[in-house]
Amino acid sequence: MKEKIKSAVLAILVVGSLVQSYILAYGSPKLDLLTPTTYVPSELRGTQTELADLLIPHQLILHLGGSDHTVLMPFSSQQQFYKMIFRDFLQKRRFEDLRKLSVSNLIDRNWNSIRNNNPGIEMVFNEGLPLTALQRVLEIKSDGIDSPLNIKRILIYANTTGEPEAYFFTEDEGTVYAAQTDMDINEVQKNVAFGQYLTRYSPQYLGYYLPDEPIPVVRYKYTYTQFTADELKRSLFVDPNIVKNLQEKDGSQIYTDAKRGLQLQNDRQWMIYTDSLAAPAVSKVSGVAIIESATQFVNQHGGWNGTFLLNKIVQSVDAKPQRLQFRQYIDNLPLFGSTEEDMGAINLELQQGIVSSYERSLNKLDGTPLKKTIAQLPGGAELRKLLQKSEHSGKIVDVFPAYQVVATDKSVDLVPRWAVELEDGTNDFL
Repeated sequence: MKEKIKSAVLAILVVGSLVQSYILAYGSPKLDLLTPTTYVPSELRGTQTELADLLIPHQLILHLGGSDHTVLMPFSSQQQFYKMIFRDFLQKRRFEDLRKLSVSNLIDRNWNSIRNNNPGIEMVFNEGLPLTALQRVLEIKSDGIDSPLNIKRILIYANTTGEPEAYFFTEDEGTVYAAQTDMDINEVQKNVAFGQYLTRYSPQYLGYYLPDEPIPVVRYKYTYTQFTADELKRSLFVDPNIVKNLQEKDGSQIYTDAKRGLQLQNDRQWMIYTDSLAAPAVSKVSGVAIIESATQFVNQHGGWNGTFLLNKIVQSVDAKPQRLQFRQYIDNLPLFGSTEEDMGAINLELQQGIVSSYERSLNKLDGTPLKKTIAQLPGGAELRKLLQKSEHSGKIVDVFPAYQVVATDKSVDLVPRWAVELEDGTNDFL
């Protein structure tokens, strides 16, 4: 009897196995769809820009000869002259065969006399640009240059034989490079002639120029909108669905996915994003790579919402991150907010070319100004008196017109004022 039961059970198991094998071989399995964690692409709208547009000279100084000079800025009412000289002339010419001037060659040249007596064009950059970055803006062949160069100015003028000469001034005042160029002297003189009907500027001891007359400016009032927490989460986090929110005692909001953090300081109208996954600074990425990485990051995470130029580069020292600052321009004037909320500035830190910190204002100006008022900034003797009375007298390395940002709950006033850059790199208003 037991044998019959065992045989029956074995037969059932064999039949069951054959049925399962048949189902596996010929059946169509019914699969339940699993809903994956949804990745939400960035919805933070903002304009993108090309690297070269952030690196253009913030001034073109036209040396007219006879100690006459004038200054062109890229977004001013004379921007058509800037465009004709820079876009249509300088960017279409070639610089090559860079060679470092010897000490004796430098001693033989009186640069102030050269600028005063020879027709020429001088490009001035906000910050000393790595040569590799400058090559994105101008056609420069740098064969044989094996050390990094940061170029602050480029001077082109006609020598005694009537041939154009080009000189690249680095951040190190004692290091200047001469270059050959394919320019024709008649082309240089033709472009310099655009400045003959413009306001004259006088050179100062430290290399900046001041207008001999008051300069017209426009005072603006703008409404503004703000980046929302939801927009920023969707832009800055890979998976915004896992981001948690914490509230600090001071009222600021913290958003984190345990690897990245976003702090919204509502009292300052300011945001700070940090990424702990950024590579440790065991090696240094420099030159154009760091600027390009920062540019692409802003392109992908909020955009520019206006016109910006590269304003500062602080190279890493002792394994510290590299820091960059871009600054917004309206017309030809940069925007400077308060120390707490510097509207107009975008600040980034990078480690090995990867953005580890990203700061900017939560406020963004609306496209059309609410109000315009014509104003003037003093020039000539009145401006020089302001400089002499300034608490910063003796520490000033540059003077330039700028907008002071004065924000209220509903609008922003852009008040034109003379600004100064001090020896330590900070800025203030006269």
